[in-house]
Amino acid sequence: MPKTGSSSIQQTFCGLVSNEQFHYLELGESGNHSVLIYSLFSKDPASYHAHVKANRSAVEISKFNGVNFGELKKAMQGVRSENVIISGEDIMFLDANELLELKKFLFEYVSSIQVIAYIRPPISFMQSAFQQNVKEGDLRFGISEYRPQYRNWFEKFDSVFGRENVLLVKFDPASLFGGDVVSDFSSRVGVIVEPQNYIRTNESITLEAVAMLYVFHRLCPERTESSNTYKNNQILIAALSKIGTRKLKFSSTLSRTILGTISADVKWMELRLGVGLTESLPDSDGSISSEEDLIAIALECSDDLIRLISEKIRLQLVTPQAMADWIRLLRNQLSIDPIFSKKQIERLESTSIQPSDMLKELVLSLSRVGYHKAAGNIQAKLAPLLQAGFCAPTISTGCEANLQGSIDVCIDRSIMGWALDNNRPSNKLAIEISQAQRIIASGIADQFRQDLADAGVGDGFCAFVLKADIDPAEGDAPLVLRVIEFKKEFQVRLRNGLKLE
Repeated sequence: MPKTGSSSIQQTFCGLVSNEQFHYLELGESGNHSVLIYSLFSKDPASYHAHVKANRSAVEISKFNGVNFGELKKAMQGVRSENVIISGEDIMFLDANELLELKKFLFEYVSSIQVIAYIRPPISFMQSAFQQNVKEGDLRFGISEYRPQYRNWFEKFDSVFGRENVLLVKFDPASLFGGDVVSDFSSRVGVIVEPQNYIRTNESITLEAVAMLYVFHRLCPERTESSNTYKNNQILIAALSKIGTRKLKFSSTLSRTILGTISADVKWMELRLGVGLTESLPDSDGSISSEEDLIAIALECSDDLIRLISEKIRLQLVTPQAMADWIRLLRNQLSIDPIFSKKQIERLESTSIQPSDMLKELVLSLSRVGYHKAAGNIQAKLAPLLQAGFCAPTISTGCEANLQGSIDVCIDRSIMGWALDNNRPSNKLAIEISQAQRIIASGIADQFRQDLADAGVGDGFCAFVLKADIDPAEGDAPLVLRVIEFKKEFQVRLRNGLKLE
């Protein structure tokens, strides 16, 4: 089972010299056989996460399996020891029929099979799984994403290999031989491993590091994969792990909610193990219940992060380029007119954004910070190409417009209304809403409202629902709705009705 020290077992045994008693199958440097076994015996290897992440095509997967099946057979044929060990957490994700195919293959080379699996209690497992996903940049806070599926994962092993050949062991350092999983596994397979040969890997990190990594991956996701992406991520994790001392813990409220949804599954595993999986669930400093809790903890670490960055900068060789990079960083921090707002970046990152809207965002942003000539040049050169090549609506920053608009509702920071150019109803307008000269919301009026369509207001796709940074009702200043493309502004006071004048 994942998150039970299996990586430490794999790397420790992979580095040991085979003898008459045992041989650890040599397939890859890490010692983890998950990818090879799952890919070879799954009916649908294309959906396997390792292939998806590597962006392998069907042809590449077929080639991968062809080469590795040959390597697996060669490795099994070369075993001269009494016992051969295969280890991979993802083997538990094979279904019963796929496991049966694996069993048939193995029995071509062995006379018996013993399955050993370590079972981690549910909350402890979920905390560790969540932490691992954050380290890898996979951000899913929903508890359903991490719940163990004990019966689904392990009952099939009993039916395929026979219950008498399947040993399930509770992952609990207090009850494991030697107090750790490497010692316990070694004792169960009859292999003597000297303590100096133990390899501890994939260790947990501090709560503070988890929180900062969560914020980093949430707001600055990796744009491209490179050969150094994994290595650079490990360096970052090691650096951030120096901050803080607390351990990631779910709050007792969140934990009880989780347990209530999986009680039957936990009961099944307890009966199968013969021991309970009850965990102590006391709240501690920093126990988390939500994404907001993690973000708050990350923000508490700002001073530590600044010190860490300062230390790294001081260790750098001062060159003209390094100096320029530092000044650029300072300028970006001091800038009051960023070219793209955070919300614009979110829109540009959306997979559903249309080419015309991407061009619109670029033109508007350049205009907003004063690059009017550049904006006009891009508009003049690219808009006709988009119209010809994509049948996209034109973007008319310099043409006469007949504008209408309305702010209809403002409740709990949600501002709803519409904006339309009657001369070009298919041209969706980019808008900003400000109060007291502060922009509190921005977006594009391109959402559909049936009442607008029924009233003949364009095609109905001219509405907006924007979340304001502050509650407009708390201020006395009027709201200003600005149609950015035409530098046209409307004002409205909330208490005098919401229709724009």
